[in-house]
Amino acid sequence: MNSKVLIKIVFLLGLVSLTGCLRTPEWTLFYYADEAKKPQNPISADYIAGYYDTLEQCQLKGDGMLRLSGKSYVEMDNRALENATAIPVAIEKGYQCEQLCEVNDDDVIICK
Repeated sequence: MNSKVLIKIVFLLGLVSLTGCLRTPEWTLFYYADEAKKPQNPISADYIAGYYDTLEQCQLKGDGMLRLSGKSYVEMDNRALENATAIPVAIEKGYQCEQLCEVNDDDVIICK
């Protein structure tokens, strides 16, 4: 095999392997279950808890974080019945997954 062909093959393989590293995750997890009530602006850098390739991965991570924090849906619903101020938290999951989020010129996060 010609050495020039071998060098081209190695270069192309290296280039192809690097493109996987440059891909940006499509979904952003905003987690705010630790707040007393849902924040007025939950899509904020303060609540970013991770970036994921699929919606399912993002939701599984959010559900797992709720479980680890001890805030299951059932517990949140029971508290909501006892305390009317907890109803917004009980209805909301405590997190949300948003797609293709970017920061605009005013440093505001915009998601599609």
